[in-house]
Amino acid sequence: DNFIIDGIFDEITNSLQKIKSFSRVLPRNSVEKYRNSAPSCPEIGRELNVNYLLSGSAQIIKNTLKLNISLISTREDRIIKTYPFSMKISPGEIFQIYGEIAQSIANELNEEITPDERKFLDHPSTLSISAYSSYQRGIDKLSEFMFISYERKNLVEANDIFKVALQEDPNFADAYVGLAKVLLYQQSTIKYTTKTVQDSIKLLLDKAISLNYNSDQAH
Repeated sequence: DNFIIDGIFDEITNSLQKIKSFSRVLPRNSVEKYRNSAPSCPEIGRELNVNYLLSGSAQIIKNTLKLNISLISTREDRIIKTYPFSMKISPGEIFQIYGEIAQSIANELNEEITPDERKFLDHPSTLSISAYSSYQRGIDKLSEFMFISYERKNLVEANDIFKVALQEDPNFADAYVGLAKVLLYQQSTIKYTTKTVQDSIKLLLDKAISLNYNSDQAH
């Protein structure tokens, strides 16, 4: 499932963004343009103004996820460390790796992780694989709207998919944030935002915070 794989890399990035000692962590879509091109790591580093890159591959074989993440120095143009993982696709394992990888990278770069940050990294936003896969499909529809088509049909589809994610896990805070983003982006296609829509967005974000106060998506 490509949505699960893309979601894994998104969640690793999100986990790294929670560690405040990292001055700057760019999201996955910042490097998507390099996927089908072949610039060198130093070139990417200079263009994005970053010292390190995460490169990786993942594949799902039957019910097993094989993941290989490499931490690369853009200045030295070399792999600092590789993190191989192989696990069964089950809630108890697949959602645990995000925090493990983020903590391993922080340790490798001698970055401090506070107790509150460590607590967040140890608690995933959902334990439902189907809910997470649906959520990731919704995120991809939002990205398609923002960066490719700017067509409202993508927002309608994203809205429906986030609702499916909530049917699969009613306590999935990030899916509520997804619904709020749909409303926000819908307003970007018209000239004004009504108070009713603003109130609806606030209710959705408040719900997300009530389910997961540490959700960076909701704050």
